[in-house]
Amino acid sequence: MTVALLVIFYPDKAQKAFDLLKRLMKKIPDGQNKILIVNISPQEITLEGEPEIYWLPTPSNWEFSGWAYLFNKLDRDDLTGGVIFANDTFCHHRPWSLVDNMFFRSAILNAKQRTTPALAGEICSLGSDFGIRGATSDHWISSYLFYANRNYAENLLEAYFDEIADMGKEVSLSEDELYFSSEVTSGLATVLKKWMDPTSESSWRPNETNIHLLETKTKIILCEMYFSFYSIKNNTVLVDCYGPRWSIRGIWRILIRKII
Repeated sequence: MTVALLVIFYPDKAQKAFDLLKRLMKKIPDGQNKILIVNISPQEITLEGEPEIYWLPTPSNWEFSGWAYLFNKLDRDDLTGGVIFANDTFCHHRPWSLVDNMFFRSAILNAKQRTTPALAGEICSLGSDFGIRGATSDHWISSYLFYANRNYAENLLEAYFDEIADMGKEVSLSEDELYFSSEVTSGLATVLKKWMDPTSESSWRPNETNIHLLETKTKIILCEMYFSFYSIKNNTVLVDCYGPRWSIRGIWRILIRKII
């Protein structure tokens, strides 16, 4: 069995995300697959198909709290085919097509057949080594949709969720400025400050005035990056669904984002 854990941020986008995730799951042959859903928005939702939906309003670590909540509801037997993690932004904050569905399916099947820990998803990199809590890498898997195989799910996930429970202590706010602990390397701190600067061309959310929202988003990015850094430190293989920049898949990723 392969299990998918879906976190809902936006009630009006939930049905589309649920339907597209079901489509991806149908292409993964593994007996009776299932999807668990947690809604972390303030608004209650219902979906066609009447899946069970848990409600976890205002979690401290956003989607990571939602995934940890759902993961704790799984039995060990649920992990035999691995776990897909998704939030509803995978299909409306970025392009998602039948081609992307095919690329992710291929990467998931690649990771699934491995007997050692493996993750599959879209790999991002800025070309420099960054570090959090002693784990370093120059690349990480984007957390909008990714897969952890059976070995990883059984042996590494629970410890990861325990470790990020206090990730908030690595970033703080003073006089409307972000500060980082010594557990975050200076190069990464510089990049994150730039991403959270509302006046920067590379800003996560231009003109955002809620500095507390920016602080929380910074913590979530640390959780996202640390997931891969922690995984690599524990000898995990990362399978990129798109591949090198100038491969056919990599070119598709570049072109589709310019078109859509």
